[in-house]
Amino acid sequence: MHLARQRPDGRFEYQGELYRLEDRESDHFAVRRVRDDTIVGGLRFVAGKHDAHIEIDGPSADADVVRAIGRLLDQARGLLPLQ
Repeated sequence: MHLARQRPDGRFEYQGELYRLEDRESDHFAVRRVRDDTIVGGLRFVAGKHDAHIEIDGPSADADVVRAIGRLLDQARGLLPLQ
């Protein structure tokens, strides 16, 4: 499994491809591949007892990418820039 990394401009990189998050609705985000402007899946923030975590939201055309970005966001602390 490969790791995603967040770039300073808020986009995410996974195996040389760039992705960005887009608002769908409250706490739901689409994961869009920049190269061809395709939505490859979705993420949502889920409030738990002590903190929030990320879950895959709906079917994913590229589940590895969505999971890698979700894991990265689960570890992140503080505000994240979104485009």
